[in-house]
Amino acid sequence: MPNQRIYLIIIALLFMTACSSMKITSKSLGDFNWESAKTYAWDPGAKISATEFPEIDTLAINKMIRNAINDRLAEQNFKQVGAKDNPDLIVTYLAAIRPNIEVHKTPKYYNEEAIERRQIDPSDNAYIWAVGSPRVVEYTEGAVGVILKDAKSNAELWQSIAKAVVDLDASKQKRQHRIQAATKQMFRNFPN
Repeated sequence: MPNQRIYLIIIALLFMTACSSMKITSKSLGDFNWESAKTYAWDPGAKISATEFPEIDTLAINKMIRNAINDRLAEQNFKQVGAKDNPDLIVTYLAAIRPNIEVHKTPKYYNEEAIERRQIDPSDNAYIWAVGSPRVVEYTEGAVGVILKDAKSNAELWQSIAKAVVDLDASKQKRQHRIQAATKQMFRNFPN
């Protein structure tokens, strides 16, 4: 019986970590002389899209995302200027939060004791896992996409997208830390 609990805990942790990992994709979208770019301005349309979760303060999240992106660009030696100050780059982002589900197959594990109990009494509700039986995991997913454009041609130069599980009960500090961590990963392979 103690082994069964250990297996259940390990499997639950595997499912939680499978859903909680952050997925990042980044890519350059064309030839651009990054060394010539020194300044950027924000696209006024950059924002988090509407969310059906009233516990999410979208104004605060917008500010956190903008500040995190500003931090990453400052680390790349870019200076923020106004849109009318002839910037080299235009920065935009879009973020969204939505409910999601995943279907997982369970690992190869059988509860031998439950199998024996069911053979004796078919009405016994002992839990038996079969190879490949599906498990549905529900969670809330957030995504942030950052795009840098050439201010002169409006051509997209670079983009990065981060997706992760969102903890709706997280504190403001935890959300801010998570957004900072996501943008650090997003800008890790920045071409500058």
